[in-house]
Amino acid sequence: MPSPLPPDHHREVAAGRRLGRRERVIAAAMAVLVIAVAVVSIVSLASSSAPARRGCLNATVPGPIGATFFRQCGAEARQICATLSSHRGLGSFGAGIVARDCRRAGLPVG
Repeated sequence: MPSPLPPDHHREVAAGRRLGRRERVIAAAMAVLVIAVAVVSIVSLASSSAPARRGCLNATVPGPIGATFFRQCGAEARQICATLSSHRGLGSFGAGIVARDCRRAGLPVG
């Protein structure tokens, strides 16, 4: 019975197939994409906000549309922490985040 494969097929397979122009462009684009994602990830992890100093509030409360940032020191920070229960719109979750950061900064929570 004759072989269904063409003659010298094994040599063709062993030699491998060269990538065409389109395949090289796609491979290069994927490599650039992977490198870009890695760079963005490393930069975002390395550039996190600095911890708050003693007496300074540094809290980020996530919300449905964005985030609310509390970055105050001194009297402003003390006032926010003391009147936390009256801050409407934060909700219990947001108030908990701010209260935790108030305690971390050594400010009394009201």
